[in-house]
Amino acid sequence: MEIKCDRLRINYGGNAVINELSAAFPSRAVNIVIGSSGSGKSALLRTIAALNDPTDGTIYYDSKPHCELQSRFIRSKIGMIFQRPTLFEGTVYNNLTFGLEQQNMRIDDKEIELTLKRVGIPTSYLSKKGNELSIGEQQRICIVRSLLPRPIYFSLTNRPQP
Repeated sequence: MEIKCDRLRINYGGNAVINELSAAFPSRAVNIVIGSSGSGKSALLRTIAALNDPTDGTIYYDSKPHCELQSRFIRSKIGMIFQRPTLFEGTVYNNLTFGLEQQNMRIDDKEIELTLKRVGIPTSYLSKKGNELSIGEQQRICIVRSLLPRPIYFSLTNRPQP
């Protein structure tokens, strides 16, 4: 799924943080968004992931404008990790399976365990509560949660560039 932005404008707090952006993001490619604090990187990524609506302009997903697609469909194709990890109440296992259940997806527990191992989290953590984990461990759980549905796009936001 290729994503194209055509004359995209995003306002935040009454100010344009993205103004007239036209860009293409090919699927299965590494796409990097770099900018200073407040330059609109997170706003752009949230808008592409259908978490926010653009102020103006159009986002195309495989040539289909965003207004013709359901937000839930778009979100199912994009995995995002933000710089502040957010876990839901409950166990690590609950956190990993919640989104899958919302999308009516089933993942074998062995795949969950393999993905945990890939990011350096022991499978014994599946029964731990999210608030028992360090921030780094919480971040890795968020990465696993985003990878399990096998998104076409994956975005990892990090601290802003100076």
